[in-house]
Amino acid sequence: MGGEPGRNESTKAWRGAKPPSQMSRTAVLVEGAMMVALGFVLSLIPFFHLPWGGSVTCFSTLPIIVMSFRHGLKWGVSTAAVFGVVQALMGANSVAAAGSFGAMLLCALLDYFLAYAAVGLSGPIARLFMRAGASAAGPSASTGPSVSTGSSASTGSAASAYPVGSVTAGASAANASGVGVSDAGGSAAPQKAPGFLRPTAALAAGVVITGLMRLLCSFLSGVLIWGAWAPEGVPVWQYSLTYNAGWCLPDVAIVLIAAVALSMAPGLRMLSLPE
Repeated sequence: MGGEPGRNESTKAWRGAKPPSQMSRTAVLVEGAMMVALGFVLSLIPFFHLPWGGSVTCFSTLPIIVMSFRHGLKWGVSTAAVFGVVQALMGANSVAAAGSFGAMLLCALLDYFLAYAAVGLSGPIARLFMRAGASAAGPSASTGPSVSTGSSASTGSAASAYPVGSVTAGASAANASGVGVSDAGGSAAPQKAPGFLRPTAALAAGVVITGLMRLLCSFLSGVLIWGAWAPEGVPVWQYSLTYNAGWCLPDVAIVLIAAVALSMAPGLRMLSLPE
């Protein structure tokens, strides 16, 4: 009981909450359903609509991003895909306007199912950037004459105190437990990842990259399905890119600002990544 300092610290870091990795399947399903419902409600509060589809909403994809960060690839993508199906049902008139059955199916896939499923990759992509940061910091951590380490129990539980899971097996977990390089005088100097791979940058990378993937899906839909709507003399690809970027990029920017603000909120770890 008294010999598990790491577990006690993990419990304190979670403020009594159970880490997502230890949550039951039912609890995660309920959380996913709540995130889909919240995203749906937020999608009903648009900042503006474009005439032929596409809108900038009130952070409607943010709950899906939170789900992706908290529970990883499987739950993030599946929740995002369900959200895409819900949005397709709400946009049934737009899907029907595509014409033939094949065009409607392709529209539903590109504009809704795949576009929103891509958002569910934001958490795993951020983890990839954090792992890259750990790899980049690894060699510098071994250049000194000796390495000082904390207790194995504390080190093993440091990463599990974060809802995104253990995103760095090396430098991040080591820093959280006090691992550092000892200089000649014996003092420890904890190693950190390069600045461009710090947690906030990794979060931003996940949100921006998946937002661009969503833009790509809409761009392909515009080229393959909605090309007839392009003004005379304007290349279809140019029309599709300009039109879809006009709503998708502002939407990504708004969600990014909200995600970064949420990750920095005191006491919240919904979108946090370990330093």
